[in-house]
Amino acid sequence: MKLLISKIRQLIKLFLKRLPILFANIITLIFTVIIFSNSMEIIFEVDIPYAYSVKAFTGSNYLNDSNYYSLTANQQNKLTANYGNPKIIKFPSINKKLELMNPIVKDGKYLVRTNKAHQILDQKGNIVIYLLKSWQTIDNLQEISEGNNVFLDSDKGWRYVYRIDEVSQMSVNSNIVMPNSENPQLLIIVEDRKNLTNYIFRGQYLTVINVQK
Repeated sequence: MKLLISKIRQLIKLFLKRLPILFANIITLIFTVIIFSNSMEIIFEVDIPYAYSVKAFTGSNYLNDSNYYSLTANQQNKLTANYGNPKIIKFPSINKKLELMNPIVKDGKYLVRTNKAHQILDQKGNIVIYLLKSWQTIDNLQEISEGNNVFLDSDKGWRYVYRIDEVSQMSVNSNIVMPNSENPQLLIIVEDRKNLTNYIFRGQYLTVINVQK
């Protein structure tokens, strides 16, 4: 009996001695799985549960609906043909800038990189920019207001200047319509996944300036 108790004590001591190593190995494994999952999201452009690099965008329904948009792919228009495609969006009022990417579409659903913004262009010069609200993109949306300027810097050294004319919020399930206008429109949709709300910023094109002078 004493021998058995002694063996049990030895096993407990050995387990406790190795516990920190075991715990460290488990933590390492968890981080490895997370990093691997996020890498797979980026490489294959898919939304993997519990990973956070790529997420499904709730607005896929109205982005795909031709009754609301005719924006199935990035298209050259008179502005972009002359001055280049936007690559960076800047909000000078909050000193924030984000890289702009082309849409990621899988099986008819729009996906979004959690640390970037995506853009869709049409032949009229209208631009839809969509992204997720987070510390990686924009978190202080309440500081963006009507009258603020938004800059889109192109790959040819030009800057498209827009003025925000309307700021609103609505459910992520609500349809969002690009208004008809002769002047090119900017529509920014920021999805707040936590509160199931879309922040909508509508802007008018003002001018284009050369920023390489």
